[in-house]
Amino acid sequence: MLNESILNEKIEHIKYQFHNGYSFFKGKNMNRKLSGDVYEIELRRVISELFSSYKVGYGVVYKDAESRSNEQDIIIYEGQPLFESGSLIVVSPEAVKAVIQVKGYIPNPKKDFEIIKSNIDSAKKINPSIKGFCFTVTANAKKTFPNHRAYLKEVGINLFALWDMPGNNGEQLKGTGSIEDFFITLDKALS
Repeated sequence: MLNESILNEKIEHIKYQFHNGYSFFKGKNMNRKLSGDVYEIELRRVISELFSSYKVGYGVVYKDAESRSNEQDIIIYEGQPLFESGSLIVVSPEAVKAVIQVKGYIPNPKKDFEIIKSNIDSAKKINPSIKGFCFTVTANAKKTFPNHRAYLKEVGINLFALWDMPGNNGEQLKGTGSIEDFFITLDKALS
């Protein structure tokens, strides 16, 4: 069970880091991947702090040369990885508890969610007990976003969106779980 006080502290820290990452790496000549990296790194760090009985990295789920996942932005696992270099890991399917796709921005929900689903499905195909999540910071389609959440939930992927970035006035994207909901749902999935 998550400690509410610690969770709230971590959420405020994530929002602060996400905002700073966004402000440093936005603009005409900047690669959006840099702000996406900030989101992934910060989520991995906070997940590893909140769920310290698990290990957290990014990489692939690997059974054999014919059976491996696409890249996973976050992998929550137990035991020793098959390969490790910093946070980059290759993990056996039995060790994996959850995979998370992290997206800083979703400009084309239909296309982007198909990619997200494909990436998560590539891990779940190897081990169906793996829980799949998508965490996005912002999106381009307020009206269609809830429909995609319903679709992803139908296929076993939980979608959460932090809609609290510059220009959004702290608005929570309708039809998505909040960042607090994300951690609470993740806690339940790992229990």
